[in-house]
Amino acid sequence: GVSQKNVSEILQRKRFINEVIALRIEKVMGLSSILLLNLDSKFKLHAAKDQRKEEKTKTGTKSDKFLKRYDWVNA
Repeated sequence: GVSQKNVSEILQRKRFINEVIALRIEKVMGLSSILLLNLDSKFKLHAAKDQRKEEKTKTGTKSDKFLKRYDWVNA
């Protein structure tokens, strides 16, 4: 099973949901595991975007220079 500590950390956004936990929640509560994993991945993406914005404001420069588009790249 899932420990009370794990559930508490998930609810407090200290831990993310993985596939096994999503399946267990689906079995017990009837919530779709796919829905839970989609919500979790959207939350992670949103958090990453917020963190990226914070890093850019702290440094004042683009942190993605290594991803600069070059005209000789066709991809």
